[in-house]
Amino acid sequence: MVLAPTFMAQEDRIGRISCMEPGIGENGTVYAHTNAWMIFGLLQAGQTEKAYEVFRQICPGYFSGEADDPKKNCLPYMVSNSYFGSDHRNNKFQMEFTWITGSVAWLYNILLQHMLGIRSEFGGLRIDPKIPAEWPECQVERQFRGATYHITIRNPSGLSDGRAALTLDGRAVEGNLLPIDASGGSHEVVVTLLV
Repeated sequence: MVLAPTFMAQEDRIGRISCMEPGIGENGTVYAHTNAWMIFGLLQAGQTEKAYEVFRQICPGYFSGEADDPKKNCLPYMVSNSYFGSDHRNNKFQMEFTWITGSVAWLYNILLQHMLGIRSEFGGLRIDPKIPAEWPECQVERQFRGATYHITIRNPSGLSDGRAALTLDGRAVEGNLLPIDASGGSHEVVVTLLV
């Protein structure tokens, strides 16, 4: 939550934030931007499984299966700016500000660049996945400097981190930096996480 505990009544020494309805805005909302940054921090700290747990909690398409799951009334295809906080009188944990948010961009970039590990760099396209152990395989199509890369990440040993072996169009790549293709071609990349 952005602020906890929530202000439940106006406090003159605090000001505007204490006048906001409990569980809305800065007064006790679960703010998606900061959760996205937390996912990034966990990935950087090597805590992939915890990062994935937080990702599932903040993204509306992941449901617990419980009848009282507060996300059951959320649109499964939409990321919101925030969720009403636990002290909201009517809509605890329901989405708010769904069409005016940068949260989707933060989550997209963290997922693509740091969980799937596909990052553009000056010298090429870096592939350094930190995917959940439960994902046996995932696929990404990435445009980079005029070329198209069809990337398959394989996880045969159920790892969440580790070194990766890469092939580019069937040929082994030294390290995990794909060279720049100035011709604008299409390429098949296979990434295999190794123990």
